[in-house]
Amino acid sequence: MAELDHDEWKEIRGRVDSLANAVFLIAGGALTLSVSSLLRFAQEIGPELKTYISLSWQILFGSIVGFILLKVSLIAQSYMRCTLRPEQYNRINGITNSFGWTVGILALLLFIAGMYMMFGVALVVIFPT
Repeated sequence: MAELDHDEWKEIRGRVDSLANAVFLIAGGALTLSVSSLLRFAQEIGPELKTYISLSWQILFGSIVGFILLKVSLIAQSYMRCTLRPEQYNRINGITNSFGWTVGILALLLFIAGMYMMFGVALVVIFPT
């Protein structure tokens, strides 16, 4: 039974790694492109739109930091799984799982919000009313 649990944990960890890597790639690329685009269109963008895009950058940066924290917590959890006795690990497993789920969901929500805000700014810049 413990081996099955370990295999399931490794599969979940692999999926979290894939999601985190995708967020790093997309959020990092979006930040890079939007900063370079804003530098080109800085004169045409009003102060309220600059505030909005700045907030989207901060939110996207927060999502990147959140996924880094998630990866660090997974590494720590893996280390504890290998070094602690089963009864010690079982006592803290719920805490580390709760932390990981909380950080992961928050980071994902920040990513979605930041991308949505950045998309909104792009629409306003490309199709001004």
